[in-house]
Formats: sequence, structure tokens, C-alpha cells
Amino acid sequence: MSDWANKVCDRITTTMQDYWQNRYRAYLKETEMDATPAPLAAMMATAPTTATLPNAVQDAYQYYQENVAERDRGTVELETLTLEDKLVYAVRATTDGDDGWLELYDTSGSLLGAGRTYIELVAWGDRDEIRSEVHTGDYPATMDRNQTLWGQ
Repeated sequence: MSDWANKVCDRITTTMQDYWQNRYRAYLKETEMDATPAPLAAMMATAPTTATLPNAVQDAYQYYQENVAERDRGTVELETLTLEDKLVYAVRATTDGDDGWLELYDTSGSLLGAGRTYIELVAWGDRDEIRSEVHTGDYPATMDRNQTLWGQ
């Protein structure tokens, strides 16, 4: 993984952890966050049009659309993020529960990272392995779901 890809993945991980930390604090106080945005909303740029998306991003979106959304297991979102004045495409699929999948691409369509998510936890790994977990429901060995804030 390149230095840029590592930086992007680290920033996404931190952003998701911060989002869910705030949600957890609200939960402990028995309050709800008003109009809670998506975990990556703070980094969002303008919404892309499919005509301008690299093929790899379109393919990733289609993969999760077919294997998560169309099977009524959850939703798929395509987000354009800004990091250091550079655009990053995030394809994020989440189940109706707490788990999900995340793929990040640069504007040329090069994969920056693929991750398996569980609430605020992100385990980065090989894209094909991450995608296979859509069908098995498995989690990477590097992910300890007991480490989530919500498991405390």
C-alpha cells in the first residue's frame, strides 16, 4: 500500500471512530444526536455523477448493490470525500445491523483500500477477501468485534 493509501485509510478509520464515539457518548447520556449525518459526512465533497466515475468505482458500487442492497441486506452509498484537497471515492455498504464493507479509490480508479467494518471498527485487507465476506458473513481475523465501544 502506498503512503497516500495508508494516509487515506488511517484518516477514514479515525473519522469513523470519532463519529461512533460521539454517537456512543450521546447513547450514554440517553440523548440522540439530531439529524445525524453519515460517518464520513465531514469529509464529503460534491456528489459524483456516474458518468464521471472511474470504471473501478462503478464496478465496486455495482458489486455491493447486487450483493447487499438488491438482496435486501442493507444499503450502498457512494461518497466523494476530500482529503488534503484530493478527491477520494468511497463505496460503503452497510447491513441493517452493525457491519459493512468499505472500498476507497482515487480519481483514476486505483484502489486505495478495502475494509470490513463493524460499527466504528475497520479492518483493512485484500479487496477480494473483503468482498468474499459479503457472502460468508465472516470477519477478518484481525478484527476483534469485542473492542467496539458498544460492547463495553
